[in-house]
Amino acid sequence: MTNPLYRDMANTDFMTELKNRNSYETDRQNLDAKKWNGLTVAVIDVNNLKLVNDRLGHAVGDDCIVNAARVLQSVESQKVTAYRYGGDEFILLLENYPEPEKLLVRVKEKFAKYGDKQEVPVALAAGYAQFDENLDQEIADTQRRADEQMYQDKMKIKRSQEKRGNVENGH
Repeated sequence: MTNPLYRDMANTDFMTELKNRNSYETDRQNLDAKKWNGLTVAVIDVNNLKLVNDRLGHAVGDDCIVNAARVLQSVESQKVTAYRYGGDEFILLLENYPEPEKLLVRVKEKFAKYGDKQEVPVALAAGYAQFDENLDQEIADTQRRADEQMYQDKMKIKRSQEKRGNVENGH
């Protein structure tokens, strides 16, 4: 006999109440068994979280993570599923979602209302990739391409903040 509460706990991130990495890996494996055309993977990271934790403490850092999760929960639908992948990194799986870049802009803008007010400014860096059978053998390949794009966005945000003198280092 299985206990639904334990199954829930095994697939849900306690702090954010999003699906967790275990759930993502299971969903990804299930999707790997299907056709992938129309699937987009978005990788999202909280910029400057290390600096927040170092300067203001982990409770404030946790608040940043929870606020990012709330923004991601607000865009979930039948076509969009949010996961806390680990630490300050999140993944969105979008199935047949027509304009993922517009969704990510909306997510970043919603989080900015919170992040810009913080003593150490935090922002969401995001990247996405759509499954491409010419480039990807599996969804993990799509995720790697999305992660590369997120990292480029992360560097762009850091350069912008450094120009404004807001942050000296941290991620």
